[in-house]
Amino acid sequence: MEIPLVDAHLDQECEKILSDKDLFNDYVARMNHWMRQNNGRVIDLFRQFDKNGDSVVSYQEFKEGMQRLGAPCSLAELHLLAKLLDTDNSRTIDYMEFSRGLRYMRKI
Repeated sequence: MEIPLVDAHLDQECEKILSDKDLFNDYVARMNHWMRQNNGRVIDLFRQFDKNGDSVVSYQEFKEGMQRLGAPCSLAELHLLAKLLDTDNSRTIDYMEFSRGLRYMRKI
């Protein structure tokens, strides 16, 4: 599968975030705080991101939905979150990946 140019650029930005420990830790702290405050809301809205009801959302659908929710991060940081949640590297996020990711965030 060919990766769109925009995603390739976002992948580069993700690598910058991952390679800078302070930048990454700040991002994780912001997202952990926001996710704890919005956990129930995010799970409910995941279902709205899933336009065809197959329990799978594309990175684009995920990022757009998170932006609508007011997630406190840049587009590159949302792309990184999508990549971190996408444990099977399918470039999509299924409901199980999403819910496991939220459980992990709550533990932190």
